[in-house]
Amino acid sequence: MAVTEILVHGSDVARALQIELVLPSEVCRRAIARVFPWVDGTMAPPDELLLAVTGRGTCSGIPSDPHWWWQSAPLAEWDGKPRRRDVSTGWR
Repeated sequence: MAVTEILVHGSDVARALQIELVLPSEVCRRAIARVFPWVDGTMAPPDELLLAVTGRGTCSGIPSDPHWWWQSAPLAEWDGKPRRRDVSTGWR
């Protein structure tokens, strides 16, 4: 989860500062596989896919979901279903 946070918030900061930031594909691929195991990692380049899954971009086949969440428990405990936030964050 921390790697995902660093990648997506680093991208947010770079975009705000109008700095080009190239996210490392292999790190993005591994982050997606670990915290978003329901996402088909072959749908788009890993950096684009990670930004789409977290609502920072768009990718064909990845629905925009403001209630997305990640699989934080060990993968052995994953029930095969996508995670969604089940409580309100208090912001929209």
